[in-house]
Amino acid sequence: MTKLLLLNIPLGSFPTTDAPVAITRVIENMDPALDVDVSFYDIYLETPSLEDIRRRVAVFAPDVIGFSAILSHNYGYVKRLSLFLKKHFPDVIQVLGGEMAAIANIVVRRTAVDFCVTGESEPTFSELLRRLKSVDFDLKSREPFKDIPGLVFLADGESHFTGYAVERREVRQINYDLVT
Repeated sequence: MTKLLLLNIPLGSFPTTDAPVAITRVIENMDPALDVDVSFYDIYLETPSLEDIRRRVAVFAPDVIGFSAILSHNYGYVKRLSLFLKKHFPDVIQVLGGEMAAIANIVVRRTAVDFCVTGESEPTFSELLRRLKSVDFDLKSREPFKDIPGLVFLADGESHFTGYAVERREVRQINYDLVT
């Protein structure tokens, strides 16, 4: 079983009760055949310290941490959190999605984020998890990921964009049961 911890990056200094729409999309659209144990840690609402986050990650022991980051003004926080988590959990793969992926080239070069998902996360995120599982979460080679549309990652020291994934057009309601 793959263990996935999803975190939503705070927009600012104050907590909010806004629903984490992107997180619910990732959870709802996860391919059930992947057998993923998903946990959501609402760091936007709880505003924990880095040490609190480290403890939560240690308890859950994820294979993958997914960051949902809406705005690029919080790049500094993402960088700090990503580097902190990689220091304490070097084998945990980090994936960033959301609007901050618009600066994916910077994110993959200057943080410890391994992959950025551009555009809508589904089905790109499920395919990424499938491939990660197939290589036993070993990132020595990025070759297995080069044909998954919607990803940005470093390959041989260079930023690699796999092209845009097909976007869905339907409008869906948020599933509040997933995050309450």
